[in-house]
Amino acid sequence: MFAPIAGEVVVSEHYRAEPERLERIVQHADGTLQVAVLHKVVDPQWRLPVWSVLTVARVASVTDAERHLAASAVRQY
Repeated sequence: MFAPIAGEVVVSEHYRAEPERLERIVQHADGTLQVAVLHKVVDPQWRLPVWSVLTVARVASVTDAERHLAASAVRQY
C-alpha cells in the first residue's frame, strides 16, 4: 500500500475492515522495526481517501511489534 523508503523492508501489512485501518511492520536498515497503525479518513478537499497515522513505535522484535498491534487493537480509535 505504501512504498518503503530505501533500505526498509515490509515485514507485515494487514488491512482491517472494522474499524478501517492499516497495520504495518517495517524493518529498517539498522535492523530495528517500526510499527505503524493508520486509519482512513475522509477529507472533502481530496478525492481519494487519506490515511492518517494513529500510532507509530520503534521496537526490537517482531514479537514486540505484534504486542503493540494487539494493544492498539484494544484501544478503539
